Amino acid sequence: MITLNLEDYCHDGCMRFEPKVISGTRIADPEIIVTCEHWAECQYMVRYLKKHGLVKENNND
Repeated sequence: MITLNLEDYCHDGCMRFEPKVISGTRIADPEIIVTCEHWAECQYMVRYLKKHGLVKENNND
């Protein structure tokens, strides 16, 4: 099974998106996770911008 572990802002044409593939740790584990190589940097930037009121939080829950 392939799981995409991406944030919404990754889908909005991020120019720094670089896929990072994480395969299952066991031979019989068919799980594959796709995330971004730069996820921690982007998460930090979004958190910073929200904290300083430069980005509106999306409350669509």
